Amino acid sequence: MEPTPKNPDLTAKQKVELLAQEYCITYHQTCFDELADTSARLSDCDVELDETQLLLLELDRVGILTGEANGSLHLQYLDERKSGDNVLAIETAAEIEISASDSEFELGMKAYHRVVGNYNLALRELAK
Repeated sequence: MEPTPKNPDLTAKQKVELLAQEYCITYHQTCFDELADTSARLSDCDVELDETQLLLLELDRVGILTGEANGSLHLQYLDERKSGDNVLAIETAAEIEISASDSEFELGMKAYHRVVGNYNLALRELAK
């Protein structure tokens, strides 16, 4: 069972920050991150992850919060951002297959999945 703060009064951002603090986790950019950034940029999908999203990535890397628990918390975080005053950092939304009815949250998820897909393809190529 993966650790997730259970307090329903906490936002997703607060939960991520608490987990990172509890396990002394900070984000460290790797050569694979640089490769993913380059891949995303070359595919006209320049998406910048914020501090919370980078902590989620690092929590996954070290095995503290992985799979469904990580994805669920990330979705909660994006949903909370959608309902707040923050704007998702999607600079090339026109390049993503979108429809006029897509919400900001859906746009964010499409961009996220595109970047993750590019990242995974790059990792597979490196593994060859």
